Amino acid sequence: MKCLMWICGLHTPADGDIRTCAVREMEGNPETTLNELSLEIQQFLNIKQNAKLLGSLPSLLQPEANAVAAKKNCARNPPSPCFRCGGAHCAKEFNFINKMCHNLRLVGHKKDYCKMFTKKKKQN
Repeated sequence: MKCLMWICGLHTPADGDIRTCAVREMEGNPETTLNELSLEIQQFLNIKQNAKLLGSLPSLLQPEANAVAAKKNCARNPPSPCFRCGGAHCAKEFNFINKMCHNLRLVGHKKDYCKMFTKKKKQN
């Protein structure tokens, strides 16, 4: 009688599977105790959970691909300072590339680096 009262408490639609399993167990063995019915329902819920996990297993086995952004060559500190100004960046990122040096009246370097800039120009 306690088992039937417990089954009547399962009235929500979400409990439909549990209710069906409990009624089936009671029909198979009318002398089932509440503890036995509880163990049977717990076993049913475990099987249901395992089936749900197995259904979603392929997505767990597939490796995720993370996109890797291409790194710029000058994103990290360069091996040597900028020959145009001495800054910790690549020469192509030099901000004064179109500015004129006051000493030599040449474009593309700061006045403190005139000697280095003229040596580079002569080598090319």
